[in-house]
Amino acid sequence: MKTKQTGFTLIELIVVIGIIAILAAIVLVALSMAKKKSDDTGKIRALQEVRSALQLFNTDKGYYPPTANYRTDIINNKYITEINITGLKYIALPPYCTDTTCNSYHLGVSLENSNNNVLTVDKDSSNGFEGKSTNCGNVQSTIDTCYDIEP
Repeated sequence: MKTKQTGFTLIELIVVIGIIAILAAIVLVALSMAKKKSDDTGKIRALQEVRSALQLFNTDKGYYPPTANYRTDIINNKYITEINITGLKYIALPPYCTDTTCNSYHLGVSLENSNNNVLTVDKDSSNGFEGKSTNCGNVQSTIDTCYDIEP
């Protein structure tokens, strides 16, 4: 008398594990893109807050803070409580202006997703720093990840 064993064969188990691995990889890629979009949205919102603080500073003082001490000027004067943006770049204009002579600025931050739609409508100016670059640095790049604005 033969007894029939039931269960999964090794091949069936390997196929199931392979399918699960492929699905997990797809989910991880989607989560990674969602995290990049979320990080970029946070940077853009924080940049807009800094822009508002700079506008309030200008309304009260009649000029924008010089490049060297803009953070302390807008924080100490209570226009914003803190600036938590990694890689934020601010240039008061005209370049090398001093207190009361800064009449404009250029503000930017590097985004993680180079396909972000906001990169098509930003300033991309080279006034003070290169806006069409990978890190808002001084060198123009073929890949634009610098979201930059002026007043």
